[in-house]
Amino acid sequence: MQFAFQHLVERAPAEAVAAVIEVANNNMLLIAANDETNALVELLRKMSRS
Repeated sequence: MQFAFQHLVERAPAEAVAAVIEVANNNMLLIAANDETNALVELLRKMSRS
């Protein structure tokens, strides 16, 4: 999979590379937001048990 992705990026025009970077960036932001939400949910669960 990594080889196929690397092959695509090496052959893609600049616009496609920019789109791939944007998708990757958005994915990382999504993961960070989910982590924050999960932490808040866990905190609320702990508080409700007290």
